[in-house]
Amino acid sequence: SFPDDAFQFTFEDYDGSLHYAAVRPPSEPCTDRMRSTTTAWEGGEQNGEDTKQNVSTISSQSPSLSLCPVLLGLHGAGVDVSPTRNAGWAGGFRQQRGAWLLLPTGRRKFGFDWQGVGRGNAFAALEALTRQLPGVPPEEREKYGVDPTRIVFSGHSMGGHGCWLMATRYADLALAAVPASGWIRFSLYSAPTLRVGFDYAGPLVAGILQTAQAPNDPALHVSNLLGLDVMVRIGTKDTNVIPWHMRRMARLHFEQGGNVTVSEDTSRAHWWGDVLKSDDVQAFFESHLETVNVKPPLPSRLLYTCVHPGECGSRAGFRLLQPERVYSPARVA
Repeated sequence: SFPDDAFQFTFEDYDGSLHYAAVRPPSEPCTDRMRSTTTAWEGGEQNGEDTKQNVSTISSQSPSLSLCPVLLGLHGAGVDVSPTRNAGWAGGFRQQRGAWLLLPTGRRKFGFDWQGVGRGNAFAALEALTRQLPGVPPEEREKYGVDPTRIVFSGHSMGGHGCWLMATRYADLALAAVPASGWIRFSLYSAPTLRVGFDYAGPLVAGILQTAQAPNDPALHVSNLLGLDVMVRIGTKDTNVIPWHMRRMARLHFEQGGNVTVSEDTSRAHWWGDVLKSDDVQAFFESHLETVNVKPPLPSRLLYTCVHPGECGSRAGFRLLQPERVYSPARVA
C-alpha cells in the first residue's frame, strides 16, 4: 500500500556514497487542481545543470496532471531525521495536500551547516526523490511525480541558516522560504573574534579567512530573494540563536523591497512543537505549494548577486560563470 506517514529511503549521493533521507508523500495526488492565470519564468539550476524554459501562461481552472512541488526541510544541529528514531523532526511539519516533504540528512547530524557537502547532499536527495518516487506503486507514479524546480525552502536553527543560504543562492528554484530560529552566518553566531587564535591571526590572515567564508553568507546574496515571499519564525525567548539574526535578515529582505512576514511567538524559545506547523505557517505553505505548475512572477527590477559561481544557481535565467574579482560579490542589475 502507498505509505502515508514519513519514512526513509536510500539513494546514491553525489560522490557515489550511500545515504538516506526522510520523505512524506502528499495526502492527495497532484492532479485536478484549480490553476491561476499566471505568467512565470520557469528557470533554475539543479546539480550544475540549467533547467530553463520559456515564459509560459497557465490557463485558469484547467484540471489536468501536474508535478508535485517539494517542501524541503533542513534540520538543526544534532538532529536525527530518521522518523523511526526521531519522530519529532518529521512530525514538525504537517502532511501537505499536493507536495512532497523531503528531509535530507546533510550527511550527518550536524549537516556541515548545509554548506558544501551538506548542500550537495540535499540536492542529491531531491534528485533521487524525483527519479525514484520511493514508496509509490508503479500505477500511481504519474499522479505523484516531483517537480525539482519548485521548492519551498524551510529549516530550523542550523537549518534556518541553510534555508536562507539555499533560497538566496538558488532563487529560481524557490517558491518561497520559511526559516525558523536560524543564524545568518557562523561568524555572527559564534564570533571568531572571541577565540584566542584570532589574536594571533592578524588583519591580513583574518581577512583571508573571512573572504573564504563569504560564499556562505546569505546576507550578501539577499537581493536574489526579491520577488519571493518569506515568512520568518522567531521565538522571542530564544537564547540559543538570538532573535536578532532572523530580524536582521527580515529587515535586509524588506529593505530590498521584498515581501516578508515576521511570525514571532513571545512565549517561546528556540524550539517548540509547532514552530513549523502552526496554523499561520501551514497557511503560508499551502498558499505557495498548492499553485499547480506556477512559479512566482518576476518583479519589475532585480539585482542578481553571487560571490562564488560554483555555489550559485540562477536568478531570472542569469547565472554567473566567471567573476572579474574572485570572492568579491558580482552583481547584475
